[in-house]
Amino acid sequence: PLVTAEDRIPERLRRLVLKFDPAERDRRNRSLGRAGEEFVVDLERRVLIAAGRSDLAHRVRWIAVEEGDGAGYDVLSFDPIGRERLLEVKTTNGSARTPFFLTRNERALAAERPADWRIYRVHLFSSEPRVFGIAPPLEQAVNLRPETWRASFG
Repeated sequence: PLVTAEDRIPERLRRLVLKFDPAERDRRNRSLGRAGEEFVVDLERRVLIAAGRSDLAHRVRWIAVEEGDGAGYDVLSFDPIGRERLLEVKTTNGSARTPFFLTRNERALAAERPADWRIYRVHLFSSEPRVFGIAPPLEQAVNLRPETWRASFG
């Protein structure tokens, strides 16, 4: 039988390579992010229903799915008196203090609409999901440090 190079890679090494495979890590992160967003959509609807505002619960929207990921927030919700809440969901299976990434667009919207915009930090997601909010100004709650740069030609 024909033996390929892949057949000679020990299973332990194959798993290690997958662990550090950027494409696989990106896929897992997107999947985790979507699950966290869905969790928050459901949570917001339940909170509004419990507050006697099922009318507002029906208006909660999953913006990241309906319109794409460029709005600067993931979920449009409301407080019990009907004010908009723009929720950017950051999900991890790790602890509450696990670092996360923030886009330029998200940071700009936080500065533009600080009364409405919040990060919802969902942590311990796979075991015992917990959520807390971070309100602007973000610099008072987290350390912000540039991590990536855009490179162009010309």
